[in-house]
Amino acid sequence: MSEVARRVSLAEAAADAEAFVAAVSPWCERIEVAGSVRRGKRDVGDVEYVVIPKFEEVPGPGLFGHTVERNVLWAALDRVGLD
Repeated sequence: MSEVARRVSLAEAAADAEAFVAAVSPWCERIEVAGSVRRGKRDVGDVEYVVIPKFEEVPGPGLFGHTVERNVLWAALDRVGLD
């Protein structure tokens, strides 16, 4: 199956990237826009992000009361169907 790449202006890509960063930043230790947007290319085919997610301790499975570390960003994206 062939897919046609859609390219957009830097202004449109930067606005979309800013909105995405604002939406997911509560679940990230750090998030930065990378790639063509960061380099200021005139037209952009995709937007890359470098992300350090937050983690939290949650109860583990079983009866012994141990905890496991959960990636908070992945959990949030799973809730909204963006995994």
